[in-house]
Amino acid sequence: MNLDERDMKTNLEALWAAFERHGITSCTLTYNGSGDDGSFDDPVFEPEEGDSDGRVSIIQERGEYKYDSGGDWTKRTFVTKRVKISLSVKEACTFLAEDWLGRHHGGWENNEGGYGTVTFDPSDRSLVLEHTEYVRTSNEYEHVVQSPDALEKLAGVLKENEVLPEVLPEEE
Repeated sequence: MNLDERDMKTNLEALWAAFERHGITSCTLTYNGSGDDGSFDDPVFEPEEGDSDGRVSIIQERGEYKYDSGGDWTKRTFVTKRVKISLSVKEACTFLAEDWLGRHHGGWENNEGGYGTVTFDPSDRSLVLEHTEYVRTSNEYEHVVQSPDALEKLAGVLKENEVLPEVLPEEE
């Protein structure tokens, strides 16, 4: 589920503060997906000695089905709620990168899929998404020969004054 703009902004502010507290100057995540499956690689932090296991509190939206009191599973409602959770900086970066990617390229892991990077840069408080979609193309061609003249023009195989036989001889 994608966070609303207010929650995304709140989460980024918390992450920038955590980067500063834990000595992190940048974080980059790569991802790749296709065929209805995709994943993020572990975040890469600069400097490497920055504390990516430090904690940060972020807002997450969770959903669940609520059933009527009679237990009829067909009479259900999907209910979402916002909760504040504590994650490691590493987990928070992955969570926010997945959310950001889903906002801009939902379905990036489906069909031919895509790949790219998400970079968090606290120096200018930027979140940069570089995404490439895999695309399968097809080209369809149809060639129709309707007469010996057309064949001559298309293929250039008939010599001047040569006539095609009406019926080809059978092979022996």
